[in-house]
Amino acid sequence: MILNEKTLKYWVARDIWVDVVMFGEIFGTKSGESSQALRAYSTNDKVLSLYFDKTERLDIHNANSLAIDVNGDLCIPYADKLVWGWHSYGKPQTQQFWCTYTYTKVSEFEVRYTVAGSIREHFFRWGNPDRVIKLTGQQALRLAIPAGCSYS
Repeated sequence: MILNEKTLKYWVARDIWVDVVMFGEIFGTKSGESSQALRAYSTNDKVLSLYFDKTERLDIHNANSLAIDVNGDLCIPYADKLVWGWHSYGKPQTQQFWCTYTYTKVSEFEVRYTVAGSIREHFFRWGNPDRVIKLTGQQALRLAIPAGCSYS
């Protein structure tokens, strides 16, 4: 399922830090707070996996296309499901501390968001770890250059 291998290779070679924006929500909650650098990718028939620093991984299921937009952001307009996974920061890199945010498209206008792993217990303090996100035109994924940064 390599949507555009030339674009993916270009992004890996750029070695830049970006915000990971999944269905309109930035990982880390605000721009620049938890920026990531795309280091590698792999694909199979249905899933494109993006690998970032440390152990962060994003699995993109049934994406429809991949492009760079006018702002220089890498975009995937549609996907059935996104799974953002990482080892809980400051903990051993074992399965016990593997955490995921899963975004599953349930309709044209809704995505179900779930949190799993050792971070889930913290979400009860911050809000609901299982909720529905109303879509209003958000792309499935954007790797966005943080505000105030510029790369050529």
